Amino acid sequence: MKHLTPYEEKLLLGEISGGSEKAFRVLYDAYFGRLSAYIFKLCKSPVMTEEIIQEVFLKIWLNRTTLVEVEIPEAYILSIARNKVIDHLRRLAKDANLDPDFAEKFLNFVIKEVIRHHEQIAADLKG
Repeated sequence: MKHLTPYEEKLLLGEISGGSEKAFRVLYDAYFGRLSAYIFKLCKSPVMTEEIIQEVFLKIWLNRTTLVEVEIPEAYILSIARNKVIDHLRRLAKDANLDPDFAEKFLNFVIKEVIRHHEQIAADLKG
């Protein structure tokens, strides 16, 4: 699938906000590869990557009526993905019964790295 321009993405979000499943599929197809690579870089797990991609697109669909307010679709979608990765890592730490102090320090480190990575991608996109 070809890379969409920001203008095309905004148009798609407008159509999705009106309930267009066809526009949603176009957005999904356009972002699936990029999101897969981005999420896998952050979590290093194919299974978690698949789960997070599904959660990202579910959130987009469930919040579709607010999509017309999104100014920069790519940043919006990557932010959702980043937050979902952080949520998954927090759940993993909790499920592993890590010492709470250690888990918090570890998660803060991971969150900073995820944010740094996200900011680097945004900077690379700008030029």
